[in-house]
Amino acid sequence: MPPLSEREHDGLKLAEHFLHHYSDVEDKSFAGFSTDAEQLISDYSWPGNVRQLQNVIHSAVVMSQGPMISKKIIASQLEARGASMSHQASNHRAVVSDGKSAEMPLSHDDGQLSLAEIERRAITQTIKRCSGNVVKAASELEVSPSTLYRKIQQWQESSDELNEHN
Repeated sequence: MPPLSEREHDGLKLAEHFLHHYSDVEDKSFAGFSTDAEQLISDYSWPGNVRQLQNVIHSAVVMSQGPMISKKIIASQLEARGASMSHQASNHRAVVSDGKSAEMPLSHDDGQLSLAEIERRAITQTIKRCSGNVVKAASELEVSPSTLYRKIQQWQESSDELNEHN
């Protein structure tokens, strides 16, 4: 089977399939992708093939509130995974990053992180970039501030539990 980059319209069809699947899994509702997000998905060469696309869409669903998945969310998920611009489709220029380097590595040496760890790092980096302003960070991530506060509280509770056992 040829790689996803050689199957012109399959990437967007698969992205839509994953969007519906993960919307159900995460108990969220999305109308689809914004036009510019569709363009980014179509233009990107997906060097990680279907698995990379699947992971990006799953993270986008987790990080978004809807009703549409924006280009900004797709781009941030590609950037969080260290997407290289050298992997773009040859006839298109898909802008993924604003050129700023991540403040914290987003992968271990083996390249594998759990979705929860990717999410935590993306949130933490955004809050840091926003000088601790959770409301501004939530706006940049296109989620509600209460979502970030809830996640921060969960991380603190998990940390407290670990400290109690040590």
